[in-house]
Amino acid sequence: METVKTLSLKLLNLGISNDMPYLLKKRIQFTNGICTFLCLFMVFLFAVGYIITGSWPLAFTFLAYWVIPITMFILNSYGKHAYSRWLFIPATFLYFTISSSVTLITFFKSGIEPGILNIYLFRHYSTPALLGLFISINRKEEPKAFTSALLISLFFIATYFIALNSLGISLEDFTKVGIGIPLNEFFLWTSFMISVSEILFLMSINSKFERTFLSQNAELASQKEEISTINEQLKGQKEEITMQRDVLERVHSNLMASINYAQRIQDALLPTRELLKEWLPPHFILFKPRDVVSGDFYWAASRDSKIFWICGDCTGHGVPGAFMTVVGMNLLHQIIMEEAENDPSTILLRLNRRLEQSLRHEESTGKKVADGMDLALVVIDTHTRTFQFAGAKRPLYFFPKGGELEKVKGSKFAIGGGLAQGKIFDTHTFTFASGDRIFLFSDGYPDQYGGADNRKFMLKKFRELICDIQAHPIEEQSTILEEKLEAWRGKTRQTDDILVMGMEF
Repeated sequence: METVKTLSLKLLNLGISNDMPYLLKKRIQFTNGICTFLCLFMVFLFAVGYIITGSWPLAFTFLAYWVIPITMFILNSYGKHAYSRWLFIPATFLYFTISSSVTLITFFKSGIEPGILNIYLFRHYSTPALLGLFISINRKEEPKAFTSALLISLFFIATYFIALNSLGISLEDFTKVGIGIPLNEFFLWTSFMISVSEILFLMSINSKFERTFLSQNAELASQKEEISTINEQLKGQKEEITMQRDVLERVHSNLMASINYAQRIQDALLPTRELLKEWLPPHFILFKPRDVVSGDFYWAASRDSKIFWICGDCTGHGVPGAFMTVVGMNLLHQIIMEEAENDPSTILLRLNRRLEQSLRHEESTGKKVADGMDLALVVIDTHTRTFQFAGAKRPLYFFPKGGELEKVKGSKFAIGGGLAQGKIFDTHTFTFASGDRIFLFSDGYPDQYGGADNRKFMLKKFRELICDIQAHPIEEQSTILEEKLEAWRGKTRQTDDILVMGMEF
């Protein structure tokens, strides 16, 4: 029993795939069901027809009908569903035309009067065939297929009656009684049973699909309601996100306005290019902030016969570093210009002490700011043609004209950083001649990532680069350094603020 059920389901779903539309699945299953039913029913008619007539040719006309459903099964299995449904109608009419002709020939050869059977035989079987026509083919969606199937079917009907006339058989001749009448009753009842069975089968299939359809509709309605709820939630979230975005845009706009204003303040504190040209010998300054404002700064001043030239690198970058540069430049102005201090090491010591005092909140808040700066300071005496250098964790590169690079290390101590006592800054004194060059720089250039392996440029490579460009005028070296930097960096984001300063005596 289980095997029969499995086989029935396989035949019913032959040629159906999950991605098909619902209505197409319904039509294919109905077509497969009709074919299965007709195959079984024709076996029944084969047996009954032989028992009543005793004629094997007449009985086999029923089994010959199997050609039609088997062909439809094959077409469905290959995905030719429309051809399968279309073929069912004209093929059925053709079959009944042939079977009626076989019946006539059988009765004529046997000497049995066909009686009224032969005029109504085709009409009996045309009823279920026409029923199949209206069920299988949708005249609204498939008008051409419906019309062609109907016309071909009518052609077969006409052919049958024309064949009768060509045989000299008049319709009036079929009023005789005999075996034709009981056979006619048999075929009339079989025709009726086929029609009723098709209708019942259709109702069964339709009921099944209706239940499935209603179940799917209920599920879809539930999903629709769930989606509607989700949409409402998403709408609320979208409105909230839009509000948050607007707030963030306002905050960002205000923040950028503040940062841009801070940039103007920082630019105002930096010495102008005109003043630098007035105070300093030939020089260059390569200054590339990572963000809008910078934690690196350069500072210069001229007092009496002395020129003060400073390269500073404050803790951090961006806004925090920029605030530190403002504090540093303000303190340097106090120490150098107002207090007239000339010794580089003393300037660094005072700067360290003042910065610690400015950033100390331990007494009021219990916290201590450990930020500070690295700094290189050069004091040039134009009368004695000497310069002095002191560094807080920053070196100086000195190139005597025609000589080799001489690296002068700074102190291991930074300015600030939470330690006010015990720091030592040494002053280094040099005599310079025309053509000698000095270089100050922050750690931004050597620390820049790039190259094929995305590694740091490194201090060694930077020192070699400084040596390589000494054949060029001092004013051109900034451009060369920037080009080398961009080639190294590529698409990598700038790592830190960059400051490189060079001067030729």
